[in-house]
Amino acid sequence: MGKLTEQAFEPFDFGLYGMLVRKMRTDLGYRKADDFVRTLYLRTRMSMSRETLYKIEQGKQTPNASQFLALNIALTGEPMPKKVAALCMSKEWAQIVHAFGESAAMEPGADVCSPSAPWVPDSWADENILRITEEFAELHNHGEAPDEPTGGDFAFVRHIAEAVGEPPSLLGVPLPTYPPMKLGVEYTF
Repeated sequence: MGKLTEQAFEPFDFGLYGMLVRKMRTDLGYRKADDFVRTLYLRTRMSMSRETLYKIEQGKQTPNASQFLALNIALTGEPMPKKVAALCMSKEWAQIVHAFGESAAMEPGADVCSPSAPWVPDSWADENILRITEEFAELHNHGEAPDEPTGGDFAFVRHIAEAVGEPPSLLGVPLPTYPPMKLGVEYTF
């Protein structure tokens, strides 16, 4: 088995985000960038030059975290508007967000994926299996891997994951394999 190479991945389309910023700004009546950057400061206390705003809007500059949050708050009143996330977030990240659902609005005891059992898109599971299996093989080669378990495929996946300190769900074990997740209940795997 060969070493896994890192593949280019764009979790968020900042070029599209820049276009959205410009559209939202002009929709709010700020035709001149100077007027908006003044309002941006007055609303959020974030200083930004007209040139920086133009570069962000043209996709030539990625905003830093403070600029990103300030722009969103000034334009929509929210730090991460759903419209921005829906349009600019990668499909893989959108799948992860969907797997977690609107957990903050759910009642305790409702079924939900949780941070204690992270989920990854199927397209990443094979890469994770290769990466974690290589780590497990290194442990095995140095005599540091625990004995292999009995109990079927899930037990083996769980064994490998625990040996390298990762939750089994990162290896693509589907969430329904786990007991149903309930909010307000802590799980260990």
